[in-house]
Formats: sequence, C-alpha cells, structure tokens
Amino acid sequence: MRIETTPWCDEAPLATYLEALGLSQPDTQNAADDAHPDRGGAPLLMHASLALTLQLAMEREVLLEAAVDAWSEAIEALMNRYRRRRASSLLVSLEAALADPEALGEAAEAKGLTLTLPKACESVTVPVTPFYQLLAETLVQQRPALQGAVALLEALSLPLGEATADDAVLDPALAWQEQREGLKAAAELPVLREALEQAQSEQETLQARLGQAEETAAEKAQVVTQQQATLQALQDDQARVEQALEEATERADSQLQQLRQRVKTLETENEEHQQQADIHQQRAQHYRQQTETRHQDVQRYSEQAQASRQEVARLQTALKQLQQEHGQLRKRLQQATALPARPVNDEPPVASPSHREELRCLRESEWFDPEWYRQEYPDVRASDADPAEHYLLYGARLGRNPSPHFLTDAYLQRYPDVAKTGANPLVHYLLHGRAEGREAVAVGEPQ
Repeated sequence: MRIETTPWCDEAPLATYLEALGLSQPDTQNAADDAHPDRGGAPLLMHASLALTLQLAMEREVLLEAAVDAWSEAIEALMNRYRRRRASSLLVSLEAALADPEALGEAAEAKGLTLTLPKACESVTVPVTPFYQLLAETLVQQRPALQGAVALLEALSLPLGEATADDAVLDPALAWQEQREGLKAAAELPVLREALEQAQSEQETLQARLGQAEETAAEKAQVVTQQQATLQALQDDQARVEQALEEATERADSQLQQLRQRVKTLETENEEHQQQADIHQQRAQHYRQQTETRHQDVQRYSEQAQASRQEVARLQTALKQLQQEHGQLRKRLQQATALPARPVNDEPPVASPSHREELRCLRESEWFDPEWYRQEYPDVRASDADPAEHYLLYGARLGRNPSPHFLTDAYLQRYPDVAKTGANPLVHYLLHGRAEGREAVAVGEPQ
C-alpha cells in the first residue's frame, strides 16, 4: 500500500520497521514532496512525533530550525489531505502503528482500505532519547503556532487500539488539555542543562589534570634519562681506568721480565768474567815473573770484574725497587676495582680542617663501627684502608652502611634535602640531623 509520512521516515531504521508491516521503502514518500492539492495522495497517512523527527534529523546533521520547519510543513500537508478525503484515508501516528500493527489493520479495514499485514507481525517500540523528548516539548511550549498544529494533529489522528475510524475526530479542547499536561515535563530541562554543564566542567578539569600528569611524567622520564646517561658515563670512565691500570700492569710485568732476563745475563757474564779473572790471576801468578804485560792484563780484568759486580749490585737494587713498585701497583689495582671510578683529572681529597673534623666525628661516634665495616666490605679489609676515611670519601657514595645501626640510603631517601647537598649522611646526622629531630634508620627497621 502507498503511504505518506513526515520527513526522514523512509530511512533506516524506520524503513526496516515499515517494510516489516508490508510497506516497502519504494512505496514510501515524504508528505511535503506531494503537498499540492491537485495531486493524488496515499490512503495511509503516517506521522512521526516531533521528538522522533528531531532525533532522526540530528543523526543526519540537519539544523534544528530546518528540521522543525520540515516537520511542520509535512504535518500540515497530511492534515490537508485527510480533510479532503476523510472517508477514504487514515491518519495515524507512526509510533502507534509500529507498536500495535493489529490495531492498524483493524482501523484500515474499518475505512475500507486493503492493508495486508504479515501473519507474524510483531510490535516495535521506536527508541527516543529523553533529551529529544524534552527538546520537542520545549519547542512546542515556546511556539504557539506549533502548539495549535500539534493539538490539531492529535485531534485528527486515529488513536489505534482505543477507537474506530468513526471516532477519529476528537474534541480539540480535550486534546489541547492533554498536550499541556504533557509539556509540564519541560520544566526539568534547565536542571538537565545545568547537570550537563557541570559534567562538561568536570571533564575539562580532569583533562587539565591529565595534561599536568603527562607533563610530570615527561619531566621524570627526562630526569631518568639524564641519570642513565650520567651512570653510563661513570661506567665508561671506570672501564677506561681499569683498562689503563691493566695496561700499566702489563707494561710493568714486561719490564720486570726484561730486567730479570738482563740480571740473568749479567750474572752469566759476571760468572764468565770471574772465571776469566781467576784464570788470569792463576796465569799472573804463574807468569808474573815472565812478563809485566800479563800482570797488567790480569789487573785490567780484575777491574772489569769489579765493575761488573757493582753493576750487578745496582741492578739487584733496581730489581728490588721494581718489585716493590709492582706490589704497590697491584695493591692500587685492587683498590681501584673496589672504589668508585673518578675522572682522570680528579685530584685526591685535601685534608682540610672540615675533613679532619668529619673524620674525628665519625671515629668518636657510636654509630660508626670500624671493625664491622672491615668485615662487611672485603675490599676495604684487603686494601688495608682506614674505615672511617673510606666511608667518608667513598663508602657513603656507594650506599654502604657505617654500622648495623645506620642505613645510608634509607637516611637519604627519608631526607631528600640532605641528598641534594651531597653531604655524608652519617656526618650530617651527627652534626645537624640529630639536633634537628631527624631519625636514623637501622637494619631491619621499616624505611
């Protein structure tokens, strides 16, 4: 059957619902497209509510005013057609027809219209959001002309399931009273708008917080990257120092080996010279009376032997000195592998008055246990370094503890202002922190 509807009823999802009633989409047309009175009209006139029409229009990005004007023109055309052919046409609500297809079939049959519905025709409820319902009620309330058109449309439309075709013309005053009662819900629209604005404000606040959190995370990531680069540079410096020490040790070993070989050679030569001297002495004693020249040769060889012995003694002394230097190099190598790497140009700490005062403070404190420190860190014990001086210069930077009663890293983590100054944690606690009410963390205590 050919039908006429308000705008956007021939598109999904309403086209699917109408097709389920046996009204295919090609037979559906917009009432405003056939508004001329001389042209023929369809016997079944169906109108969607203003709220449903606005929802369909907004989904298709149609302007609000254009949607209201198109719907007003369409219902005016539908009502004009119904007035001209009241006996042979049927004006019904599209939502009511989809909700009660059997009532639509009975109303069409009462009008003498041929409407063949499928046997398994089920009712369909078209979903309309409360926002568009309140928007439609507000527009009707604000526009008197639209109020009259809506009231007249409801008066002319056949209420399916509640009346027959002969009762299609209702009392306009009663219809208007029902419409006014329905528009009272529009008073809630400002409350909903205020809630919507508050939700948008909260969303903006959350977005601002999210942006701040992202900036903070980026700054922390940059700090971590810088720290990693610093750590990598320190590791590279340590590797270079270890390599230089290893090369120096290899050179010292090579020189020592050469000196040993040289000493061995000189000893061999000395033995040879001694043997020759003995021979010459024997010959000198044997031929002393025979020739003065032989005696001079023996004297010369004796002097050469003496010089060789002096050279051997000197080389032996140099050998002992090199052995001592070699031992010192080995000890320095062991200390270097246990202590943190320093830049090549870094000068050793100067024994300033404050340095001596800090050492004295550590040695006199019950918080520093030198024997425990030696036993806890084998490299200190192996290097025979002073425990207090080692902790003051290196141990704290390595995160080592001066005793079981004081945790270095825990103190710095608890008081980041101390960490920023670079002061020795235990020295700071003894000289300042204890007086300031700061607490020390011992092994086993919560940090």
